[in-house]
Amino acid sequence: MSAKSLYERFRGAVSRRVTQTGLRFGKRWLTRRCVLNILIPSDLAIIGHVRAVEYDCIRDGKLIIARHAFAPGCFPVLAVGAGRGEVFWLGTSFQFTDRGFVDFNTLGQAVEYVEKTGQIKKLTD
Repeated sequence: MSAKSLYERFRGAVSRRVTQTGLRFGKRWLTRRCVLNILIPSDLAIIGHVRAVEYDCIRDGKLIIARHAFAPGCFPVLAVGAGRGEVFWLGTSFQFTDRGFVDFNTLGQAVEYVEKTGQIKKLTD
């Protein structure tokens, strides 16, 4: 799935916000420069884990405040560089989908963590 189609499925609207990105690692450009450039420092400090994220978004024309608590074992690693804006999540146990964030257990199955009860449930579409 492309970023454009993911955006449209998540928001329920035609995409106007997907853009080409440039990528630089350390001092070397891996792609050509674009309007939005991602600068990855050559050194990162591992700070800890991300347990949850809250973000504002529009779904089906309505502004919502979304929260995702990551399932235990699926926490992304929080890594930072020394420069401004150099904050990264690292991990392979989660993905952003048309549902929002989805966690994956060690068997690769999509799971949902119910923060209030501490239960982990397999997702079925």
